[in-house]
Amino acid sequence: MTFFRIDGPTALHPPRTQLRRDSRSSANRPGKTPRPDIDVFESDDKLIFRGDLPGFAREDISLVLDRGRLILSGKRKNEKEQGWKLLRSERPAGEFRRSFILPDSASADSIEASLRNGVLTVEIAKKETARKREIPVQVN
Repeated sequence: MTFFRIDGPTALHPPRTQLRRDSRSSANRPGKTPRPDIDVFESDDKLIFRGDLPGFAREDISLVLDRGRLILSGKRKNEKEQGWKLLRSERPAGEFRRSFILPDSASADSIEASLRNGVLTVEIAKKETARKREIPVQVN
């Protein structure tokens, strides 16, 4: 199965040079907006997207399925304490958007998402016709 990324290298499994360049987390990109790192897993019956979103509340993120594209977006606000002077900032603020084109085997009717301990997990069931199954062989 092949996925295509909209916001970075075109293939989910890009050449090593692109993978190295794209795999930097927002923590290693000073002055950049937050960009969650996303892992994608596949089993016989579902696809699983797992991304780190530390410090994000549910109301700070949006997950949308649009024309076969899974779109994750969010916003981290600058936190300013009243009367405090900021000496150093390493936690990027701003908006992000990640987008993945889903394969035809993904079922748009069966998607579940949860945010626990700063980790977003999205599970998308595969269509029954795309699932791996064993075919019994009859002996006559």
